[in-house]
Amino acid sequence: MEIKLGLLMLVVLAVIGSSLVAGAPEPLLPQAQAPGGQLERLEDAYAADHADAAVATALASEYLRVGRPVLTIGVVAQASPGLLRDPMLTRRLAQAYEAVGRLDDALLTARVARARCASAALAPSDGPSGACSPATLVALEQHEAALISMLRWGVEDPRFDPRSRLAHRLAARNASILSAQLDL
Repeated sequence: MEIKLGLLMLVVLAVIGSSLVAGAPEPLLPQAQAPGGQLERLEDAYAADHADAAVATALASEYLRVGRPVLTIGVVAQASPGLLRDPMLTRRLAQAYEAVGRLDDALLTARVARARCASAALAPSDGPSGACSPATLVALEQHEAALISMLRWGVEDPRFDPRSRLAHRLAARNASILSAQLDL
């Protein structure tokens, strides 16, 4: 009886194994989500140089765009230490943390990104953070305000909780109201 059971298990495992080997490997991202091979080019460029801030930020942004925030976190984890001071890459990390539901980490990272952008806006633009315009700083402040609201309201998973979209809308509205008051 034990021999028959063992042989049956062996046959089942052989069938399962052959079906796994026979199939072609599935791409990480469907081709419809990666137009024109842009993602592949970014991945190749980043693999060749983990110290290029523009490529790292573009790859992190593309992963966020196609709904792969965990891969964005991986890009930042593999980045050279000098890139970790880049506010734009830090911003993408905060967005990725939010997308996977790590709101505490997202808020802390968003605060770091905003502070780095604010200090870069005051410093000469010889570093990697030349893209910290006043509009970028406002966007970082909006993201931080939305995260604070979500945490205050007890949002656990921003992907499924409609309060997360409300938090972002309110943060954007508050920023536009403030902007309008400053223009007066």
